[in-house]
Amino acid sequence: MDFTQLLIFSAVFILLSLMFQVFAVKVLNLPKPVKKQKPINGTHRLIEITLLITGIAAVNFFNEMYVFAGVVFMLFCCSGLMEWRHRREEKQYVYDSFYAGLSAALGVLIFFIS
Repeated sequence: MDFTQLLIFSAVFILLSLMFQVFAVKVLNLPKPVKKQKPINGTHRLIEITLLITGIAAVNFFNEMYVFAGVVFMLFCCSGLMEWRHRREEKQYVYDSFYAGLSAALGVLIFFIS
């Protein structure tokens, strides 16, 4: 994984996520996203820690950018699913679901470009 690829991936991800946040607040009338989210319960914390450890190992082992995008996708999927199951009324899961889809789309794009 090259540093410039990581920088480009991060810049595109941040730019598109900020655009979606503005769109979601103004057009979809969703509440503003929470800056720092805590795990919902112990299971959520354990799953995220396990995904982080295996994700870091996979990125170090394979050293490909699309693996990094897959790890980010799995983290956001886990977070979005747990928020949807346990905090449905807050509608914060919409943001995590979008971030998961965005990271998956960028991962597929990176896979076919490289």
